[in-house]
Amino acid sequence: MRPEVLDPAPPPASRLLGWAMLWSRLGAFALIGAGLVACSGSSGVVVPNALDECPDGDYSTCDVREAACQQQLLELTACVYGVSPPADVPVRVLTEQELLDELEGDTNDGDAAGLPQLERALVELQLLKEGALTDGGVNADRVTRISGLYRDAERGVVLVDRGDALDTATANASLVHELVHVLQDAKFGLADWRAQYPQNPDIELALRSVTEGQATLVQHRVWAAMTGDDANSIDWESTFLRLRNRLFARARADESPYFAAAETFPSGFGSPLANLAWATDGAPYRAAQFDRPPLTTLEILAQNAQQDPPRFDPPPFQTPEVSDDYSATQDVVLGAFLLSLSAHRLGDDSPDPLPLLLAWRGDQLSTYAGPNDESSWLWQVQVADAATAETLQRLADAGGLRAEAEQDRLFVVGGDEPPAFLLDAGRAFLDADQ
Repeated sequence: MRPEVLDPAPPPASRLLGWAMLWSRLGAFALIGAGLVACSGSSGVVVPNALDECPDGDYSTCDVREAACQQQLLELTACVYGVSPPADVPVRVLTEQELLDELEGDTNDGDAAGLPQLERALVELQLLKEGALTDGGVNADRVTRISGLYRDAERGVVLVDRGDALDTATANASLVHELVHVLQDAKFGLADWRAQYPQNPDIELALRSVTEGQATLVQHRVWAAMTGDDANSIDWESTFLRLRNRLFARARADESPYFAAAETFPSGFGSPLANLAWATDGAPYRAAQFDRPPLTTLEILAQNAQQDPPRFDPPPFQTPEVSDDYSATQDVVLGAFLLSLSAHRLGDDSPDPLPLLLAWRGDQLSTYAGPNDESSWLWQVQVADAATAETLQRLADAGGLRAEAEQDRLFVVGGDEPPAFLLDAGRAFLDADQ
């Protein structure tokens, strides 16, 4: 993600001062005394703006293109994160086009399977611009949104050069963010960790709230120290609340919220939780978050609102009996956050987004390829109550989609003329176990 540089909030008058709320309700955390990670260097020089967990770190800014600077920031990042640094981390600085070429080189033909049908559904749900998936737009869009990324242990970190100075605190903090991912991979094995869980958009956002939340926490703390602020007395709860609110507003306003969510939700909603866990538990928070990661965006949203995640049985989603001239392409789970973004883009203008953010109880988006390049899709959704289901039905109808609701469930169909088997499955979902 491109770094959001915020003016850190001053220390609260009381260490139990609550956060201002997002649209009057979203978020309410108390600042709890920090559990700090002991870390020492070799300089012995007291730095006035040094972080408590790394008092001897080198907080001077440097040019991230230089090997000495990269090593300095690796050691500082490891100290703040509370682990030992690896011996070597490749760091490259590429232009947007160079990075795009590299990412395109990683793409294989199998990645495109089912994309036209999925794109059709996401466009009609107003989560994507037309052509965003099928015209090679995935990597192109991603490159424009990020300042860097960690590829893997072999290829290391890539920073994007857009002509800005690379020796500033912002540029240094961007590299620190990516170096946290290096450290996470070395300690927790990111690929194997992610492979334990099913792959769908909702789970991916939830898991990345762990990795990005921790990286954003370290990034901002180091950035504050580099700019001369007393990072130990900053009201970090308020600071990350403002970051979250800003990124949430950005995702809601984006023309492709499906893409925007990937670069806003994990950092925006993950960093307050990482900060609270660090302040409460100290260094063990890292492993605890990896050991028990959230698996839905609903869980993260509830924790941000200082509520227990709701408990509910899995909805009785129906598998359509596909006709001979149609074939299923894929099933995905959009989740609570993307549901709220779709509703907003379809016309929901409620001044308080929290009820809808927390109303999700499950969804399944199924896409199908038909004859003559036709495509259709079925979205089965269960929410907290009948009023929310009726609201979502009205929004879908106003957006030119076909939807039906019953009690706390609804289904939406789209694409070309919906085949009868999709309508039958949707209605069976509404009636199941009622």
